[in-house]
Amino acid sequence: MRAKEELNKKGDDAHKVVLKPKYKIDERLNVYKEYDIPPENMFIGLGWDEDNTTNRRHYRQYYPDELENNKELFPQKSPFNAYDIVYGMPK
Repeated sequence: MRAKEELNKKGDDAHKVVLKPKYKIDERLNVYKEYDIPPENMFIGLGWDEDNTTNRRHYRQYYPDELENNKELFPQKSPFNAYDIVYGMPK
């Protein structure tokens, strides 16, 4: 919750599922460096960028449990039937 609140304070990126990295020039090294990286406990980094124009790297929102169990996304229980699938040998 704290990471989400901090992200809300920075701007309107807290509601997004996919975030693109932001780059700015590092004056000392004269290269583009990523800044304003989203919190690791909310987003997982995927892909890579060779430079600031490649546009392959992104951050996807991460949920540690099944989405059906997340009360923020689904406040009500699913109206669909759910069955536990168990692997076993018949007797």
